[in-house]
Amino acid sequence: MSLPIGYDSDLQQVVQITGQVAQATEGVLADPPASVRIQELGPDDIMLEVRFWTDSRRSDFVLMSSAIRTEIVRALKAAGIGLPDPDVRILTFRHPEV
Repeated sequence: MSLPIGYDSDLQQVVQITGQVAQATEGVLADPPASVRIQELGPDDIMLEVRFWTDSRRSDFVLMSSAIRTEIVRALKAAGIGLPDPDVRILTFRHPEV
């Protein structure tokens, strides 16, 4: 699953929190462990890839992914880390040269 993070975030802290949350979610297998990698450096944010494994015979992957996303957002907010808001843009107005 993908997770956008702002360039102003503490990347190491985000990776640590995200990995811990994914691994701690009930139903996620211990082996192989959950992992977090930088997927892409975008113009507005860093895209992380969160990987985890589950036994699909015992759990619904879609529900598991939703639970992990919910817990990641909760944990990042608790740590004071915000997620990027694509609707926020900083515009700089310049006077035309005459």
